[in-house]
Amino acid sequence: MAFSFENFEAALSGSYEQPFKKSYWNGAALYISCLIQQKMQRSRKNKGLTVLIFDDNKKEMPDLSDSLHEASPWFDPLYQTRRTLRKKTVWEELTPARRFDQIVNTAFALKSQHSSLVQIADAVAYIHRRNLELITGSESWAGEKNYIAGLVGKLPRSERLGRTPGGHASISITLRDIQAGCFRASSPGGGLAAHNPPLRPSWQHA
Repeated sequence: MAFSFENFEAALSGSYEQPFKKSYWNGAALYISCLIQQKMQRSRKNKGLTVLIFDDNKKEMPDLSDSLHEASPWFDPLYQTRRTLRKKTVWEELTPARRFDQIVNTAFALKSQHSSLVQIADAVAYIHRRNLELITGSESWAGEKNYIAGLVGKLPRSERLGRTPGGHASISITLRDIQAGCFRASSPGGGLAAHNPPLRPSWQHA
């Protein structure tokens, strides 16, 4: 998940009341949690709850665990499900018990040198971040841009939330948008917005 600092700061002046307040890290972590919730609640072979493990961040982790436990309805549009009622497709209302019910509500933090999986996540995040920086920045060495682009090409091309009922949290984003330095959003509540031409990128990743 990538956040545009400029768009995020602009959203803070609005009336969107995002639960993660002014924390880039917590906001990105909660969006990732929503994507996991959405994916796992659709899985028919789901064997249990998902444990979230992050790179060590002693300052932010307590707030993330609190947010998962409180399960704010602000995030409902990101993983809300639909069903058929009287031959019409309707959005199901989420009860408190169903919010983040696929995730253990205490997140864990590990030092990256203690976990190969966290190291892999760090590497993937760095590749995408560096690819964004090279859109408008200079190469550190000859051929870096093509090399990083080649690595990005080996990673999954896109991830979409699909249809949502709307709301400040709902977004539609693909890796192609990220690579172009653009975000598409139904509202700027999460600090994500469409820009053409793209803004000069300045990013936080999680």
